[in-house]
Amino acid sequence: MKGTKFYKVKESVVFLQEDSKDKIWDYKSGWEVILNEQMLNIISIFNIPVNKERALKKIQDNYNLNEGKAIEIIDYLINEGIIEFYYPQRDLFENNNGIFNAPLVSIKECLSGDWCDVAFIGMPYDLNVTYRPGTRFAPNYIRKVSRAVYNYNSRNLEGYFDPIDGTQKLKDIHLADCGDIKAIVFSKNGSQFDALKETIYKLSSKNIFPVTIGGDHSIAYPCIEGISKDKKIKVIQFDAHSDFGLVNMENWREKLHHGNFMDKVLEIENVVEVIQIGVRQLSSQKYEHKKVRMYPDRSILDDMEIFIKNLDTEILYYITFDVDVIDPLIMGATGTPLPGGFDYKELLLIIEEIVKKVKVIGLDIVELLPGKSEVEGVMTSNLILKIITMVMEKK
Repeated sequence: MKGTKFYKVKESVVFLQEDSKDKIWDYKSGWEVILNEQMLNIISIFNIPVNKERALKKIQDNYNLNEGKAIEIIDYLINEGIIEFYYPQRDLFENNNGIFNAPLVSIKECLSGDWCDVAFIGMPYDLNVTYRPGTRFAPNYIRKVSRAVYNYNSRNLEGYFDPIDGTQKLKDIHLADCGDIKAIVFSKNGSQFDALKETIYKLSSKNIFPVTIGGDHSIAYPCIEGISKDKKIKVIQFDAHSDFGLVNMENWREKLHHGNFMDKVLEIENVVEVIQIGVRQLSSQKYEHKKVRMYPDRSILDDMEIFIKNLDTEILYYITFDVDVIDPLIMGATGTPLPGGFDYKELLLIIEEIVKKVKVIGLDIVELLPGKSEVEGVMTSNLILKIITMVMEKK
């Protein structure tokens, strides 16, 4: 929640009941306080991260207290060290190096309260590639190289200064890295897809902006299915390939791969339209679908005004981004490159205009194939940072 600080019961405070009395005890400093039932219930409001405004409303509504008294109680709890400013407890995790140095937290902690604005999820899955594998290494690769672009500070939430336009960005925005969807051995289109779908749904339901790092492009299917579970959306697909061919997906767990997953996406009732940008793949015939609108190769640059005008402000949008939409002369780190494509600044211009016009509620970045060079990873990281910055500026 932009511009808001959150508070939570201090980590070292323990709730006790002794001799029929309710107490709180700070096991680090040793103090304890006997509480009446009302104060115990008020403190319990802060068992999950909550901002002052919401806590004030709960205290006033539940205990018939005026605003001045409610503020006095919250200030007392802060001053006495019973509640404290909340930031994700990165020291609880082995790996402190999330994307952009964001704290690595569990999904449970990310969904606890309403403190988180942007959540990163890794999906190290590439069983559905039809050419070169290796995109499963991209999530950890991005965690490593993204810190060359931006080092997030979860304590002061100062964001970053952009020298290009002379402004401070992402100030008071809470980022979290929820780690990877994991498996001892991934099964093809198996339970990990279901886990990703539910994760994206739960994050979106909490108004958290999910950013999924693949993995091959088939992982976009559970992302889109999850985020559209309770609402209608339109999908904007940046891709050199159309990834659909009117394939019957009745047995999708066996058939779906990164080159046809969009056939399954088009079956989702709540997906109203798919807008494809950058497609330049040759095919045996022209494939058309009533839900699909295509801007092949770089043609959208000539139709930008009409494209933006036709975007529907009454519906939500999701972006799925295949890095092979970028010219392979500057983005060679992908499994199925094709000649042509956009440069970096052109893509930022298109995305900026989209975000200005409509509400974007989620993003996945796929088909990044790490190699010896870190240039492509830094470029991809910067693209992710720019997109979440644009989205958060509208929040």
